Amino acid sequence: GLLFLRSPSVQIRCLMALFRSIIGLVFVLGSLCEDPGTESEGYAAYEPKNVHFYENFDDWSAWHHSSHEDFQGRFEIGTGSQPSLDGEVGLIAQDEAKKYGFSTVFDSVFDTDKDLVFQYELRLHEQLQCGGAYLKLIRQVDDVDFDPESFTNETPFSIMFGPDRCGGTNKVHFIFKYQNPVSKEWHEHHLKSPPSIRNDRQTHLYTLIIRTDNTFEVLIDQESERGGSLFDDFEPPINPPKIIDDPNDEKPEDWIEEDSIPDPEAEKPEDWDEDAPRTILDEEAEKPDDWYEDEEDMIPDPEAKQPDDWDTDADGDWDAPLIENPICVDASGCGPWTRPSIPNPEYKGLWSAPMIDNPEYKGIWAPAQIDNVNWFETSEPHRLQPIVGVGIDIWTMQANVEFDNIFIGHDIEAAKDYAMHTFVPKQTYEAKMKPESSKDEPTESFFAPLTNVLEEYGIPSLVTDNFAFIIATLVVGVLSVVFLMCRSGSKASVTPSPSTAKDDDAEEEEQTTDSNKDDSDERKHLEPSEKENSESTATGSTTQARSAETTEDSDNADGDAGSGDEHSEQDDAASDDDPFLGASTGLAAEEEADRSGSKTKSRAAKSKRRRRAD
Repeated sequence: GLLFLRSPSVQIRCLMALFRSIIGLVFVLGSLCEDPGTESEGYAAYEPKNVHFYENFDDWSAWHHSSHEDFQGRFEIGTGSQPSLDGEVGLIAQDEAKKYGFSTVFDSVFDTDKDLVFQYELRLHEQLQCGGAYLKLIRQVDDVDFDPESFTNETPFSIMFGPDRCGGTNKVHFIFKYQNPVSKEWHEHHLKSPPSIRNDRQTHLYTLIIRTDNTFEVLIDQESERGGSLFDDFEPPINPPKIIDDPNDEKPEDWIEEDSIPDPEAEKPEDWDEDAPRTILDEEAEKPDDWYEDEEDMIPDPEAKQPDDWDTDADGDWDAPLIENPICVDASGCGPWTRPSIPNPEYKGLWSAPMIDNPEYKGIWAPAQIDNVNWFETSEPHRLQPIVGVGIDIWTMQANVEFDNIFIGHDIEAAKDYAMHTFVPKQTYEAKMKPESSKDEPTESFFAPLTNVLEEYGIPSLVTDNFAFIIATLVVGVLSVVFLMCRSGSKASVTPSPSTAKDDDAEEEEQTTDSNKDDSDERKHLEPSEKENSESTATGSTTQARSAETTEDSDNADGDAGSGDEHSEQDDAASDDDPFLGASTGLAAEEEADRSGSKTKSRAAKSKRRRRAD
């Protein structure tokens, strides 16, 4: 295609465009076909040590959705709207405004008579406005095996732990259930002051530790956020009170709790004036000798002067600023004097009967205290009911809630080690990829977003299987587009669109009209004595200007003719290279010469008419 282009400069530009297109194509295909194992920020599955149960969702065949009709939401395995480490996937709640029920059963029962550590990663790809993101540790019920497909919000659990946010609620739940050994009832015990959730669209690690000394600790991103005692920091407390109110006791209807009442026998005295004012004027007061009623507290400043730039028409009348009257400074006062007010000795206000002790008063009622028949006292609240599985029972108004790397075990150090190999690399990578991160920090490659989209639809494998065919097709397509663009550009540059003599004459006539109009406006503002001199001078100047214009038009005409000769020489040179181009170039040269001659004649005639008019 480049051989058909006549201009060497156009050929060079097209070659450069073709070269850049091929380089870009190689980079894209190289990015698509790159081995994931060579990524510096790649994901490698890590198997934790000394763990009872863990889940990274590389294989989620052991998990099951609930068959209950309330749970319409479906989890999927993916990266969410903000992928993290290359190759890393998680459990994604894809849809908003739905309930999700999803669970799995352990291979063996988890004993709680040891230290317990329960942690998982959570990423809210969309900031949580209203919804839950917590997990439940499902407790063993007698000898019945847990069926994940029968999982509901009523399924018994031992621990519920994780974020929850909606309206005024913004906390990390820690709820544990404990059975009263006397009444056999199960009670929920809620952490009194739970920490707030992390809601910044990054991955966060939530960890719960329950120790055999009956203490607990809640950590977020391996930092302690809350800790305390299982005895003291929950509502209701784990151990119930020994004495309780009698639930069957009720306050009698005639029980009087008011300790005082108005005296029913009291009467208002006859001389009690309820209409007397609270204050009256002091009739004994006299005006001080240094009170000047004819003076004002504030007077115009006698030394002030009106500013020189004060415009009465625009600013109004000028008034001097007011100052404190020097006569009144040390005096008792100035202006009209009035008697001061004093309290009215006759004022008593509204009459009311005095209060007396209530003879019927019995005191503040309280129910009778009885022994708590369900009272018990445990010294080991950490010993919860054995756990057989883990489940997600949530309702959320936001989609893209991602769970990952669940760890349940007894070894606290093993949980830390697992976090160091899973959460910490992810946290470090996401910190570098934040939009507000420093420009000096490394960022993902230019083609990474395109690569992620193409990988989602399986394009890399398609390219790998059909690499030669795809390369050939793309090269042919790129060459065709470049050839068409370059050839159309070279044709457009052969014959520029010239301006006609008619356009030049119209422009010159418009300029002359504007010049005459300006001269006429200027003459209107001159005095009668000066107008004649101005007109004569303007006439002479106009004559000289038009003579110079005539000479310039002649020179331009000669220049146009010269330019026409130069074009003709160039066209002749081009016609030697291309015989087809020579014929068209010769015709163009003849047309150009005719236009130049017509333009010269037109300008000469116009100059002659102007001289005759002058």
